[in-house]
Amino acid sequence: MLSLEVDRVTAEVLDALRSHGVECVLLKGPVLAGWLYADGAARSYVDTDILVSPPAFPKAQRVLAEIGFSTYVDDSDTPGWRQVAHHWRRATDGANVDLHRTLVGVGVSDGELWDALAADTVPIDFRGRSVRSLALPARALHIALHAAQHGVRGGKHLDDLERALAQIDFQVWAAARTLAARLGATGAFATGLRLSEPGRRLAERLALPADRSVETALLAGGSVPGALGWHYVASARGVVPRARIVARKLIPTPRFMRKWSPLARRGRRGLAAAYVARVGWVLVRVVPGFVAWRRARRGAGR
Repeated sequence: MLSLEVDRVTAEVLDALRSHGVECVLLKGPVLAGWLYADGAARSYVDTDILVSPPAFPKAQRVLAEIGFSTYVDDSDTPGWRQVAHHWRRATDGANVDLHRTLVGVGVSDGELWDALAADTVPIDFRGRSVRSLALPARALHIALHAAQHGVRGGKHLDDLERALAQIDFQVWAAARTLAARLGATGAFATGLRLSEPGRRLAERLALPADRSVETALLAGGSVPGALGWHYVASARGVVPRARIVARKLIPTPRFMRKWSPLARRGRRGLAAAYVARVGWVLVRVVPGFVAWRRARRGAGR
């Protein structure tokens, strides 16, 4: 979808959430486009990112379902690791919504994150309505966390980071550092900044540590397929949780398979064939993933 069409969908979703009393904050997309790209440069986006209050998350899901969206996957599809957002899609127009309950790289609970960010939001005018957005320190932090999530691969996240580094005052970055420490996100914050040369200089000026989590190291380095799986297995406590992760990796739910493989969307035979392909896909990535995970584990501070 074009950005203007995404804006239309975003307005529809925000109005629906508001009418049901769902507390939420608009992330990225039109917020960054109107702020970092005010010089007229293009900043495209293809989905809507919304952070939702944890108590209201189930209601927000019901609201999306009422206006025609269905979820790609949920927590039952990904045992052993926390989804930062639930991905919803509407078949009638191809609209996509990412319903966030946290951000990548954050070490505190969803509730603690919401309390910290929602306490200091700023209104923006969006298509004739006042919409809550993150305050500048939280925006700066989110840009760095998003860069760390997607890593060295080129993309909008690095363009956003470069523009933010050029436009945001040091005092705002210092406030972002304080917020990162409160949210247990200092390692990911520093990692994201260091993907850029100006960011590396800023990280040194902010006296940010070099330590980072294994997950952050894998994401920022352009994770080898399979490496994150090893990390989740190693992080699980006990034989049964680890076995559940392995089983779900080899034999995911049909809903996950239909997202993962176009073949799985071709009826029962296609789904069966996709499962066979899935096992092979996992097995050929076991050894490279293990090597990448071990390397990241040695290089990470924790």
